[in-house]
Amino acid sequence: MKTYIKIINKKSIAMLMISTLTAVSSQAQAGFLDSLSSVRDSISAIGHTANTITNSKNAVSNLGQEMGIGNQNNQQQAQQNTEVSTQVAVGAILQGKLQKTTLYSAPNKTSTPVAILNKEDVIVYMGQAQDGYYLVQSDFGEGWVSSPIVDVQ
Repeated sequence: MKTYIKIINKKSIAMLMISTLTAVSSQAQAGFLDSLSSVRDSISAIGHTANTITNSKNAVSNLGQEMGIGNQNNQQQAQQNTEVSTQVAVGAILQGKLQKTTLYSAPNKTSTPVAILNKEDVIVYMGQAQDGYYLVQSDFGEGWVSSPIVDVQ
């Protein structure tokens, strides 16, 4: 009988160990799957937060524009352009104050010169001013001249 009990005990112990290992393995798999699910939820929350931030930024920008408090630099530049262009009528004839006046391709001195105009060349103001330059038309093409170096005739 002792042999029978020993065999039963050995079988019971083996089954108990197999059951324990299976349970531990199942718990480990469940824990791993829970971790994956948690990571997926975190990534989804980050994406949602990014979308919320973008939408909030756009809403604030739109609200600022509606209230007229958008980008101050753009407002100042538009005001400066309006002030300069209200001083000269569209189609006004301009004359260079210097013997030579450079006609630029863009409203800045670093842009490519289109032509060098003589004091007697006809320069017509086209109605646009930007950054202290007038958009003009001449016999040599269209371009920009520095507003301080021309006079209205």
